[in-house]
Amino acid sequence: MLMLVALKGYGATKMLKEEARDHSLIIASDVHVTPVCREALNNNIEVIVLGEEESTTAEFINVAEKYGSDK
Repeated sequence: MLMLVALKGYGATKMLKEEARDHSLIIASDVHVTPVCREALNNNIEVIVLGEEESTTAEFINVAEKYGSDK
């Protein structure tokens, strides 16, 4: 089941990257990405947040908005 969810997610991120081009940053978090984190990074996922993803993701977004996501 996890692999089917991952494959759907990779397809969705590919479509998003094609549509948004340089204006998107793909972040994955939660237990769903933990076992496949290396694979996810090879499939259009640009950032993976492990652990306390709610606060870490919020902090990351704040920094990305302030300094840009290419830093």
